[in-house]
Parts: sequence; C-alpha cells; structure tokens
Amino acid sequence: MKTAISDHNQPIIARSLTKILGYALQLQASAIHLQSTANKLEVRYRLDNGLQTVLVLSAAYGPGLFKKISNLAGLTPEIHEGQFKIHRPSYNAVLRALWVPTAEGPKIVLEIERQNKVQPELTELLPTALEKTVLTALRPSGLLVITGPTNSGKMTLAQAILRRLAKPNLNIVSLSEMAQAPIAGVNQSIIDPRRGYDWPQALHSLGRQDADLIFLSRCDRPEILRQALLSSTNKLIITILPSPSATDALRLLTSLAPEAKLLLAQLKLLIYQQLEPRQCPRCRQAVELTAVERLAMEKKLNFDQVLKKIVRDGLIGEVEHNFYKTTGCANCQHSGYNGKISLQQILLGGPALADWHLLSSSEQNKVIKKQTAHGLLESALAQTLLGNLSLEQLLKLA
Repeated sequence: MKTAISDHNQPIIARSLTKILGYALQLQASAIHLQSTANKLEVRYRLDNGLQTVLVLSAAYGPGLFKKISNLAGLTPEIHEGQFKIHRPSYNAVLRALWVPTAEGPKIVLEIERQNKVQPELTELLPTALEKTVLTALRPSGLLVITGPTNSGKMTLAQAILRRLAKPNLNIVSLSEMAQAPIAGVNQSIIDPRRGYDWPQALHSLGRQDADLIFLSRCDRPEILRQALLSSTNKLIITILPSPSATDALRLLTSLAPEAKLLLAQLKLLIYQQLEPRQCPRCRQAVELTAVERLAMEKKLNFDQVLKKIVRDGLIGEVEHNFYKTTGCANCQHSGYNGKISLQQILLGGPALADWHLLSSSEQNKVIKKQTAHGLLESALAQTLLGNLSLEQLLKLA
C-alpha cells in the first residue's frame, strides 16, 4: 500500500516545494499546476508554448505538498482560494493558490506574479499610435474595460495604464484579490474575506474614499459591476473582464449590468488583448513568400488595404516590408519561438453603442466593426511585418 510521506519528513516536503517554485520562476512560468492521482503527482508549468510537464513524483508526495501549500495560502475545506509570498535575495513573488477537486484527485493551481521584475511601461506594450488613442479616450471620466482570454497580459496592461495615469494630484484606488507590484500614487487594497474585507465591503467604501480613478481587478459579478457604475460619476473606472473576444466581453457586460444602457453610455474604451508566441529574434530571417503562400494571404485578408491602414496609423513605417521565418537555435530551444507578443483590438465607446444590447447579433457585429479604432488583424499584420509573427500565425488569426 502506498502511503503519504509522514510529518517527520516535512524537510523533504519543504525542499521539494522550494525546488518546484524556484524552477518555475527560473523558467519564467506564469502558473504551476499540481495534479494528484492515485499513482502519481504531476507538476506542470505554463510556459510560452503552453502547459509543459516538468516533473512526475510519487503519489506519496501529494498529501504533504498540498498540506504545505494550503497552510501557506490559508486554504481550508471552506476556503479554496488564497495566496502567499516568496522572499528571496534574487526574487520576490506572490502566488495565488486555487484548490480544485477533480475526478482523479485534488489539484492546486498556483498563479505567479513576480514583483521584482522590471514592469513594462505602456509604450512597450502598445505602439505609440495606440497609446495615444487610449490616453485620449480616457479623458476625463468613464469606463475602460480590458478583456481577453486567461493569461493574456490583462493585468500587466492595466498596471501599465495606471502607472501612466498616476499623478500627485489624483487619488487612485485599486481593489484586487492579489497583491500587485507597488505603483507610486496608487492606493492598493487587497480583497481578503478571511480578514472581513470582501468585495461588498470594499465597494461600499469607494464612495467615501474621494477617488478620482478606481481600478477593479474583476467585474464579472453583477454586484461588482453595478457598484462600479454607481461610483463612476465624474470618475474613471478601469476594470478587467476575462473573455474570448471583444464581442463576447460586451455581451457579458451588458448581461451582467442591471442597467445595460447606463453601462454603454459610460463605456469609453474596450481593449481586447491576446498573446501569441513570438518568433525568436536571433534565428528569424527575412524570406520571399512562395506563390502558394502569397495566394493564401491574399485570399484570407485584404493585404494592400490593411497594410495602408497600419502605415497610416503609424504602426509600421513606410519601408520595405518583409516576412520572416525562423530556423531554430539554442536561444529558443530550437522551437523557433521565444517569449510572447501582444495583439490588441481597441473598441471606442460612444452614442453608436447606446442601444447595442437591443440589436440582433449581425447588427451588433456591424456596430462593433464601425467602433473598432484598431483591429486584431491590423495588429497581427504589423507584428508579422516586424518579424514577431509568422505567416502561418497571421493566417490563423485572419
């Protein structure tokens, strides 16, 4: 019979957890998945190319590791979410833990937020033209929604916008379930139900904080969104909403809002973002497209028209435009890809959206197309001509 490692072997558990966490940070993993079954404990990291199995341990390690993580994060049979911090000379990180019961056995997912890495500025995340569009649309008040799938850099983008907007004469309040890297001029409050500070209490206090700008790390609950709307008079609200597309995000928002028309009236900007594997800059080479590849590109997208728009918008210069392919090298572990590149769709609010929630799906799509200041395809083509995306990636997105 297989038995769990007993309590007197806790140093083994502590050392094992330290190695698992340390290796994840070394590889720049964004999350750790620990899946326990009757026969094994599988450890997977979320890396640039998706989830990768990095370690398979005896099932005997499961109970000890899960108990250690639960103690660190404050997890109990009633509380399945928590967080803890790691302090080391070489790095600091906050790990958000989620306990998930599955048919095969318990699972813990640890989302990693590094706090010592250099935080990217808005100019590094958005081309200058898009940055100008975003900052212009956000004056002086209203609602900005940042949306996209899981692990698409929504929080990173939100934090960069907050750093760009923070000024000594503004009172900025941030409500989040996970500690973020400190930002000068931003008052960060951490939602922690165990300490009696939950979302209802935090939202109730907004009206008394005399805030100029409010950041909410989530708005996927009707009560959170409603309080945000009620608090947004003469204020700027920035919030995050996980969604697979800009259209889905808008539909979800209007379905959650008790007063959909009020939400649409206050919506200034919706930014959809997704991440794609970036071609390795060390082994990419400019190539001539074959006749078959050029035909496929012309068939999937109106190349000349989209190219003129991204040049006009300043996303790329009026220079010779090349396509690139990678050969694989030691820098990218011969995969051809290294890191991620972000793509955005920027949807402007305005009177055209006033009755959007009452329209048919086809009419909704027409309005979204009209209100889109910058499309995902335009972003993808610009990154392709800059060498960050391959033609194959571009065609999949078209």
